[in-house]
Amino acid sequence: MSRRERLLLAPLAALLLAAGAAAAVAEPAARDLDAYYARRASDPAGALRLITAAADRNPKNLRVQMEAAYALLAAKDPRALAVLERAAALAPGRTDLQKQLGYARLAAGDAAGARTAFRAALALDPSDQDLRMQVVYVEDSLGMKRSAAAEAAVVARTGSPRAADACAAYKVLAGAPDRLFPTPWFGDFYAAPEYRSRDRVAIATGRLRAGRSFMDGAVEAYGTLRVTRDSRSDGGGPLGPTIFYDNAAVLGFGLQARPSATWPLSFFAEQGAAADLIDRSRATWRNDTRAGAVLSWSWIARTACPSTVTVTATPIFDVYADAVWYSRHDDLIAYARMRPGLRLVEAPAFALDAYGLVGGSADTADRAGERSTDFGAGAALTLFGPLRTTLRAELARTSSGTRPTATDARLRIEQQWRF
Repeated sequence: MSRRERLLLAPLAALLLAAGAAAAVAEPAARDLDAYYARRASDPAGALRLITAAADRNPKNLRVQMEAAYALLAAKDPRALAVLERAAALAPGRTDLQKQLGYARLAAGDAAGARTAFRAALALDPSDQDLRMQVVYVEDSLGMKRSAAAEAAVVARTGSPRAADACAAYKVLAGAPDRLFPTPWFGDFYAAPEYRSRDRVAIATGRLRAGRSFMDGAVEAYGTLRVTRDSRSDGGGPLGPTIFYDNAAVLGFGLQARPSATWPLSFFAEQGAAADLIDRSRATWRNDTRAGAVLSWSWIARTACPSTVTVTATPIFDVYADAVWYSRHDDLIAYARMRPGLRLVEAPAFALDAYGLVGGSADTADRAGERSTDFGAGAALTLFGPLRTTLRAELARTSSGTRPTATDARLRIEQQWRF
């Protein structure tokens, strides 16, 4: 054989050797698969043992890994995750494997790993809106509110059957800050400064909490700081202190429990100390114990996420009620409010609502300042941008204690964040 013939035959020989090696590897895998298929219907448990052993013997065979993974998943066997990891590594361009790996990691409690797999699958198939919604749910659970809101907005503006779900998710997530604390730790903040024309008074109110949740969020233990201060109260008048609102800072700790995830009702108890923010001619610090129940629920007939400013006239309704006992006043004070109305205008960055207002309060100590009624109307502009904010204007006929009924115009800024 000439040198030229040897050079021509050398690549062919290499190919034949490679094919022979592949066949040698594939032949045991093929026998394992045949044995598995033969026993799968008559002996599921035995077939599962066969394919699991085959997966260990053939770590580079994608078909064996996939069959083993799906068999273990069907049997709800935790070993499925490790086999899926091998299969996905062998075929990183397979969308179905990346999705299944995401679900398996999620079932194993690895939300961060699930997000990585879902994101990889979404990069391979950006048109899969069900998968994109799964990314929304996982990122929300990880506290990645801004990224989750952006993905929900994408789905909401498609013709996907998931568009309504995505829009509802976007309305909740838009403007919410990313979580600062690792689960199950949390922080939250609420502020509602307002101006009331009847008394020509501005009131600043705020609450900050930080703590830990238990039982999947059904119970929370926390430290808290509450502050109330108004612009007119003072402690140095000729007739003594002139007090419109509480004007105190309350530092304490508490427990909150929500018995049912489907009912918007919670119970709480807090123990702390209150410090007067103005001179009341008494000891600055006093004991503050409070306990009660809170109900808060809102409803909208149809969620929408339009791409431009749109007139909607969608019915809305919300109700709030609480009943709280305060040791500082030795009084149980109850308050309730309803706001039926319409969402008039909606846009990607904001929503404008108009509503009626019916509310009132009562107490067990028969203190004049705690008995009131409100009848009126209002408008609310909700901004969905960073640090979601609601600007509210209301006009109400209000009565309070022994004071005559009067018109009260109110302007309020509401912010509530969980981080």
